[in-house]
Amino acid sequence: MYGDFLIESSTILDNKNIAVLGTNFLEVAMQWDKIAEDLWQLSLRGNVSLLQKMSKEIMDIYYQEKNLYQSLQKILTKGGFFYGLHRSKQRTYRVFLQCLLQSCHTLCRYQRMA
Repeated sequence: MYGDFLIESSTILDNKNIAVLGTNFLEVAMQWDKIAEDLWQLSLRGNVSLLQKMSKEIMDIYYQEKNLYQSLQKILTKGGFFYGLHRSKQRTYRVFLQCLLQSCHTLCRYQRMA
């Protein structure tokens, strides 16, 4: 879901690097699906040997996600974008992206209009 969000956002932000990261997030999501399948098999069969395999896979996913988020942060910081989390009344979090104004002139002009 987050990968899809980034891919859609990349067209609005005109940044192909964000689309690439979105695709990478979708690939990581498929790895989570494999973990979910292993958990299901664990619950059915009680094969505890799956735990060691899953532990290694989850650690690999952690490093992949960490690198993806760091790459996203670099892209957004370099491109003058601000992103963050907003907590809604339903206690869910929504990611938002906002393009920052680059020049004082533009900022002053918008402040006068408001």
